[in-house]
Amino acid sequence: MDINSYIADLPSVEAASFDEYAELMRLYILTAKKSDSFEGTKRLLTELYPDNAHFIYELLQNAEDAEAEEVIFEVKNDGLIFRHNGKKTFTLKDVKGITNIGNSTKKEDYTKVGKFGIGFKSVFAFTDNPKIYSDDFNFEIQDMLLPVKVEANSSRKKGDTFFEFPFKGNADDIKKYITQIEKELQALDANTIMFLDNIKVLKYT
Repeated sequence: MDINSYIADLPSVEAASFDEYAELMRLYILTAKKSDSFEGTKRLLTELYPDNAHFIYELLQNAEDAEAEEVIFEVKNDGLIFRHNGKKTFTLKDVKGITNIGNSTKKEDYTKVGKFGIGFKSVFAFTDNPKIYSDDFNFEIQDMLLPVKVEANSSRKKGDTFFEFPFKGNADDIKKYITQIEKELQALDANTIMFLDNIKVLKYT
């Protein structure tokens, strides 16, 4: 096969719909697995941050960028729920930003606090298939990079962005996850909000 012709037939990332982008990422993952480079890359990105709960701060910062006034973390026996009432809804660019590597939607805007980037990948130390629900997109992430459509979540309020992180592993693993996540959440105090322009209420249960 002529590689140039093959590449020319691939969908354009910039012009892609959700389905076209998902197909592009599927091909990328397939190629990485065929070359035996996928698992190493996945492990590197997951373990990049010494505190694997670093993704909590990226969620909080993204909510700030979405002009949310209230954010809620809920630690459950089988996973973590995060939701915010941001005025800016989840877009296709956000889908790309959260599933790609180093392809932030805000890398050109230095006035923004946070972004979905490599730091979010630390979530895969706790879960295999995070799920995101919004007004326009409902999907889960498979193989760290692949967005796959799912049904809407009835627990989400209209206008909210809702994240669900089902824990992976056995009971002992999950106990460790909960301890680590609760430790990070307890470190979020009034001083955290003081440096944010939009978020006024931060809750966790």
